[in-house]
Amino acid sequence: HSLYLPSFSSFGIMCKPTITNDNNQGQSAPHDIVTRNVIVSGAGPSGLLLTALLLNHNRQQQQQQQQQEQAASTTTTATPNNNNICSHIRYQVTLLESRSDLGQLDVQRDLPSKRSWMIGLAGHGLNALRTLPKLYNDYVQQPHVGVELQTFTIYLGATKMENRMPQPKEDSQEDMDKSTKKNNPNEAYIVDRNYVVAAMSRYLHDHHGDDPYLTMRYQTQLQYVDAPRHRILARDVNTQDDEYYLPYDLLVGADGARSVVRQALVAQVYDFEMDYGDIFNQFRAVHVTKPASLNADGMSLLPACLPGGMNGICLPMPPSAANGSTGNKEEEERLVNISIGCPRHAKVAPELESNDVQVVADYFQKHFKAFELVDYHDFAKKWIGGNGQKWNRTAQVHCNQYHSCKGKLAIMGDAAHATSPSIGMGMNTALRDAASLYRILVQQEEKQVEEAQSSSSIDKTLSWDDDQNLDRVLTEFSNQRVREGQSLTDLAFHLYCLDETAQGMETLHMIVRGALHGWFPSLVSPHPQMLIGNPQYDLRDVYQLASQTLKIIPKHRAINDKIRQEYLEERLEMVPASPPKNWGVTVLLGLAGLSVAGMALGMKLYSTPFP
Repeated sequence: HSLYLPSFSSFGIMCKPTITNDNNQGQSAPHDIVTRNVIVSGAGPSGLLLTALLLNHNRQQQQQQQQQEQAASTTTTATPNNNNICSHIRYQVTLLESRSDLGQLDVQRDLPSKRSWMIGLAGHGLNALRTLPKLYNDYVQQPHVGVELQTFTIYLGATKMENRMPQPKEDSQEDMDKSTKKNNPNEAYIVDRNYVVAAMSRYLHDHHGDDPYLTMRYQTQLQYVDAPRHRILARDVNTQDDEYYLPYDLLVGADGARSVVRQALVAQVYDFEMDYGDIFNQFRAVHVTKPASLNADGMSLLPACLPGGMNGICLPMPPSAANGSTGNKEEEERLVNISIGCPRHAKVAPELESNDVQVVADYFQKHFKAFELVDYHDFAKKWIGGNGQKWNRTAQVHCNQYHSCKGKLAIMGDAAHATSPSIGMGMNTALRDAASLYRILVQQEEKQVEEAQSSSSIDKTLSWDDDQNLDRVLTEFSNQRVREGQSLTDLAFHLYCLDETAQGMETLHMIVRGALHGWFPSLVSPHPQMLIGNPQYDLRDVYQLASQTLKIIPKHRAINDKIRQEYLEERLEMVPASPPKNWGVTVLLGLAGLSVAGMALGMKLYSTPFP
């Protein structure tokens, strides 16, 4: 893995057409294999998916080439056959990741110690994974990885409102698997991010572990991108002094919100614009034993679950998330992931910031009314953490383009559009980024092959301008994905309002619109909330509905920007502090106070397709 990879100057196709001579009439001449040296920085979901797709494509092309060569060896006609021309591109993929390889950990013994937050996979992300059926069916959709969501519950204080997730009607399970599942607007799969990463890594090891076109460099830090020379500087994180350069023909930055690859865009592209901040929320997350009153396959929303506008969400965890697994789902101890927090301008109760376990336990036992916890003392210990848990914050990133033709690089996932988890579409959009980049690469190859097949010339090797080919791919990738990334970040933040009164009005709007759409689907459009994640609609479609048609986003953006600006001015003492406000029900992790009640009440009504 310390091999210095050679630089490949070609990024196009170099195929030779059918030729004729005395010894080889009507057969394909030997083809030149063109290797594209691709470095993928970041072994998260999008980086792993792109790597798997490229390697799978290599294998498909090898098989196709072998079939054509076998067919050509039996052909005796003297007529040139340009249909024998095929893509002979191979992707030499180097996967770079600063952390350890989760795919090498034992699922029952070691992986539970690497648990992270539970997040949702909706149709967008699930369909991206389904581009590799074995990856999805045999690795991701496994009981230890996630939980298929069946119930949706909202707790208003101690009052419980529960709904079953609507399911499409099909004649048979086979029909469901073949057709409807990939277009099911209500499909939701709750997963631990690290468990998904581990599953995808295991797929790579099992299917491409001995693949000569794959080099996996875990515990390797990307230090610097030398874009003019098309190379990167990497360092071994264990030794901290083993540095080396790796050349590339294409560099893909799937390296998170603090992306090093994105910094190369800042340095090299004069018209590149980006905005880096946070989601204006803070929260803490704990894994605790599932209370008896909660469904093992249900999501629970907890608006105003604690005084001072604290909101929460409770997500199920798979059976094997607990230490050890008996194999009996009914008998196993199940865990849940509870996240609670508030916007940054809200005043946090001092008990919630205490490092005294008993103080925290007493506070939750007194004020948390949604459901009874199994062990308040255990919850408090995990709330505080070993060294005193800090409030978590999530970055938010906007970029006006996701590529550089001159630097031969692209960014995707959080590197391009890190966002609030409020609509649960961050990982879904990242996976779609990877599938989209792969699709565009393949489409460009197919286009070139079609041009070769239609060519009347048989006297020269067919080749194309390599830089021009890559420029087309990268430009088209930005054209397709920037609008989705911008829609993602704006929907995640501005579908909700930080002002209590304005959000109350939006809650009423959601409930009324849901009822009207259920009664008159051809006359009244659904609320944008219920189209998010539906694979039949891009996020841009949802954004247009929320922004241009219903005017929700412009109204909320003006209010939210004002609140954030006032908070900044007061925190920096640019202006005198204003009197304390009762912020009431505010927003965190998709909880817009009572708006989630509207979501629960209107869920079945909203399932009607967008007219």
